[in-house]
Amino acid sequence: MKTKIILFLFLIAGFYGTAQDANELYIKGIQSFDNKKYNEALDFFSRSIDKSPDFEEAYLKRGACFMIFHDFDNAINDFNKVIELNPHNELAYYNRGLAFKNIGKFNPAILDFNEVIKANEKFGLAYFYRALSKMELDDFKGACVDFSKAADLGVETAAELYKYTCKN
Repeated sequence: MKTKIILFLFLIAGFYGTAQDANELYIKGIQSFDNKKYNEALDFFSRSIDKSPDFEEAYLKRGACFMIFHDFDNAINDFNKVIELNPHNELAYYNRGLAFKNIGKFNPAILDFNEVIKANEKFGLAYFYRALSKMELDDFKGACVDFSKAADLGVETAAELYKYTCKN
């Protein structure tokens, strides 16, 4: 009986140690990210994910690093994983939408911005980037509606674009 208890405690300690290591690596990644040491942050987030493959926030932050490096395919992969782990993570949809937009995949970008707006109708930047994506697809009427909504939500650039694009 004593051997079983010791084995059980050993297994729990090993599991806890792995999770703790992943959290520590994640925190170091956040610190590096905040200090604009993005290569270092990317390494810490990757190591955190290696230790804990379902670490949603580590994927989200690593995806943000990939975005900074304009590695949009890897960013999309990480945001896909976040959405797989948590289909309600609006930041994953938003960031994936930005990545899609940056590689010229405007329809998937619009679908992601739709998800963000469905989750949070006051997310002004989602309307703004959806408008820019719609403009790329020659949907000027839809873009103007979104620019107007983004402007109403305080996105100043949207107000300027609305004034010059939609008022003429």
